Amino acid sequence: MNKIKKTSLAIACAFMSINVHANDIYAHLSDSEHFRTYPYIDRAYEEQANKQYAAALAEVDHALIIAPKHIPFLKFAYQLAVSAQKPVKTQLKYLSQIPKDQRGDDILNMWLQDAKKGKFYTNSQLKNIADTLTEKQMRSLFLDNLYNLNKHHGTTSALKWSEGKPLQYKSLAALRFEAYNLYAQKQYAKAQPILETLHHGSHSNETDLKFLALNTLANGHENKALSYGAKLTSVSDQQAFYGQYIEHLLATYQYSKAKVELNQLHAKDALPESLAKQRDYLNSLDKQSLNAFSAMTPCLKTTLTEIGENKKAQAIRQLKQCDPQTDSTMWIKLASELGLYHQIEAIDFKHASAKKLKTMVLLSHYKQQKAWSKVINLLHDDYHWESLSRELAYAYSQQRQYKKAAQILFRTYKIDHHNSDLNHAVFNALKLPNGDELAASMINYGLKTHKRKLLADPHVVQNIIDIALRKVELFSPQIVADANKTKVTLSPQVWQMQHQCQVLQEATPTTDFLKQATAYCLADSDPLKAAQHYRASLNGQPTQQQALTLAQWFTKGEDYNTSAIYWHKAVRTNDDLKKLTPYSRYLYIQTLNETGQTKLANQRWLASDFDPHNEQWWQLGIEIAKNMGDQNLLISRIEQGADNTQSSVLTKDFARYIAKNNDKALAERLFKKDKSGNASAFLGYQTYQEDPALAQRAFASAYQHPKYKKDVNMIAQYADIANKNGDTVLASQLYKAAIDQELTKPAPDKKLLTYLQSSHKNINLGWKYNVAGWIGTDQQQAMPGVSNSTGNYFLYGEAKYYFEHPWLPRSAVSIATLSNGGFADTSSDNTTDLDLSYQVQPIANHDTYLKAGVRQRLIGDDHKTRPYIRVSSNVLSNDKWSKEWKPDLNHWLYQNLYADGLLYLDNIHDYILFGRYEIGQTFKIKNDYQQRLTPYTFIQWADDSNNTSTVTGLGASWNWKSHNTKYNGLDVDSEVGLEWQHTLQSSQVNKSDDAVLLRFSFAF
Repeated sequence: MNKIKKTSLAIACAFMSINVHANDIYAHLSDSEHFRTYPYIDRAYEEQANKQYAAALAEVDHALIIAPKHIPFLKFAYQLAVSAQKPVKTQLKYLSQIPKDQRGDDILNMWLQDAKKGKFYTNSQLKNIADTLTEKQMRSLFLDNLYNLNKHHGTTSALKWSEGKPLQYKSLAALRFEAYNLYAQKQYAKAQPILETLHHGSHSNETDLKFLALNTLANGHENKALSYGAKLTSVSDQQAFYGQYIEHLLATYQYSKAKVELNQLHAKDALPESLAKQRDYLNSLDKQSLNAFSAMTPCLKTTLTEIGENKKAQAIRQLKQCDPQTDSTMWIKLASELGLYHQIEAIDFKHASAKKLKTMVLLSHYKQQKAWSKVINLLHDDYHWESLSRELAYAYSQQRQYKKAAQILFRTYKIDHHNSDLNHAVFNALKLPNGDELAASMINYGLKTHKRKLLADPHVVQNIIDIALRKVELFSPQIVADANKTKVTLSPQVWQMQHQCQVLQEATPTTDFLKQATAYCLADSDPLKAAQHYRASLNGQPTQQQALTLAQWFTKGEDYNTSAIYWHKAVRTNDDLKKLTPYSRYLYIQTLNETGQTKLANQRWLASDFDPHNEQWWQLGIEIAKNMGDQNLLISRIEQGADNTQSSVLTKDFARYIAKNNDKALAERLFKKDKSGNASAFLGYQTYQEDPALAQRAFASAYQHPKYKKDVNMIAQYADIANKNGDTVLASQLYKAAIDQELTKPAPDKKLLTYLQSSHKNINLGWKYNVAGWIGTDQQQAMPGVSNSTGNYFLYGEAKYYFEHPWLPRSAVSIATLSNGGFADTSSDNTTDLDLSYQVQPIANHDTYLKAGVRQRLIGDDHKTRPYIRVSSNVLSNDKWSKEWKPDLNHWLYQNLYADGLLYLDNIHDYILFGRYEIGQTFKIKNDYQQRLTPYTFIQWADDSNNTSTVTGLGASWNWKSHNTKYNGLDVDSEVGLEWQHTLQSSQVNKSDDAVLLRFSFAF
């Protein structure tokens, strides 16, 4: 209640108790007093009407100076003091001047209001209050305050305040409050005199007598308590007393008396269930055993008496003087009653019965304290007692030593085969990280001999099911089926979901449940066979859910006509259709499409709220569009599917369509909608061979996305196609970017890096250099495409420049020097020519070159300037057969077919033709510098317009690479070889049949 409400209540109380009317407030005043006080009282009423209570009170105080004993003025002043929320002292100032016989309950109500939350009045304060009240009112206030203290501060505080307060202030109700609550708080000595006073009073009742009997008993005065108990007339009170009396007898080890009382109650059919076991126990003891409790040593009896009198400190001192080895059993019981567990722990008792009791007492104490480690230390040597083994297991479990707890309980189960022991063992086993295996082994052990008993236990069945839900292979299929029959929980799909179908294959399915489980295991590999097995396991017509399962499997098994029958049973309404999972709806629509209901299939497909990122749904929509024969719809769905799913399959289909139809507009749409670069990349791969220009455009689109800027393999493809398309500058940039990207990786792919560097080196861009030649003996053969002179050596040096933006694709300008001659004393046959030419490679992926140039003799006879045209070709043009380094092979077939022809334009009858075929085997020698050795045989033919020759022979060449760079790798290709030649035919008269040549070449 807030302040305003409290004030209003106080005012209301004051007004109710003191009703001062304006008309009679001046009654019994003299004319003079009336005349002199009128202005003050009138203003007081005005201030009161304006709720200015303090001001009104001040006016009344002026009037009281004139008429200090005028009772209406005093009552009006008290009324205003309450309204103004003046302290009790101020209110009392006015009320105390009113004669007691005219006060009524005004002062009492004031004190009650003041103490509504309870006040801890002192004796002197109570006396001052009593002076203002009648005796009856004072007792009423005391009782009310006692209740308020109990309510707001608790019983203990209320009792503490009430104790020692003068008896004349206490009513019977106050005395009962004290006595009953003192008894409840086991303050029996304090409660006794109050209860006796109540009993001997004229207003004593049955409840007073009951509490007196119980309290007297608690104080240890049995005979007196029994005399009081005998006077009880209420049956419930009698039962309460005698029940407590028996508890007292048991607590004080008066077992003989307790036995008599318990049997009397039993005979009257009034024995409480809580005491039935005590009666049975006492009846099981012989007289000697009962007398043993009576035959306690005097020391122990004194201790017991002091315990009964609630003198704990004295009892502890007394027990410490008793010999624990004499009457050890009783000593332990009393020590336990007094909480002396450390003393019990410290003593090594001699008698077996005492040792056992010590164990049981300490066990009970440790359990109450939840001191589980102490329980373990206490019992780990004594758990062979059946009941204690369970206590020890429980303690291990509380300490989270679940494996030990499970082992102890399982050992106990194997002795007595109680299901509860097995269940608790399993419970603890399942707490372990890999507890399913241990728990299952325990259950399987029990099932071998007590299968029927265990499967009738709901706890065992639940454990089997719970474990099977996680690891079904831990039980035989038959056990799982039997458990599931008891409590149908598991789906027959459980083996298939856990990939444990091999367990079923080893068993013969004997129940419908296991037959259905077998069907589920077949569903992925042979859905048609699964459906047939499942259908055979059903009794009667399938349920709607079973029909759905059959429909799905028959669809997956492509038996669409049969599946349509079951779809009709599974999907009866639109609500049924909506309840289908997306995959089930997919199969349903697929069946419609396959059974010729294409239009309905399309409607269902369009109405389905499927995941737009799901590739299967788009594939189904595409198949429906195909069956409808709507080409525009087909392409639209392929495009939408690729766009939404970024699926490689749909993207390839889309790319294949674009490539097949050369639909540039569709390609541009693909590039614009491509959010990740995947579609563009797939289009590039798809069109790499058929449409290199589109492929380059597609790779360029993919390369815009961050993912593909880091995809070294895609960048390599992009660079390859750019190089193939003659965009050598872009190719060079891309190869460099790919190399940089690969080198940032913690472990670069050496094979890929080698490919990138080699590809970058082989780009026809900028300057390329080549030095080649041979040195021989007695060789008169002309060099093809070079010179028709004869000699013993030949040296060729060339610098070639490939333009960034050439006039013709794959073209270059070449400047070269050519020298050949003999080793005779005269050098008249030695020649050196300077060659300038323009070269074109017509076919990007074939090493065929067209060259037009001019040659100028610098050294030797005939210093003519001779223009020419030339065609040369590596006819096979297949890197598979070249001597180039191959990372994945240790050796490989080498073969080369070279053809060359040159025609001088100043004399078209002057020409040179040459052809040479080599075949051999290339072997890797060492990975360092990519060293290779190639033994080979060859045959060659030459015609220089004057002479012809045919030569064969054997040779061996050694190739290596050197000068490692970041972007070109090993930048210099070197070759040295030794070759033996034998002339088969020649038109030259002075030729020799055999010759040996040392060949060499360097390219960079």
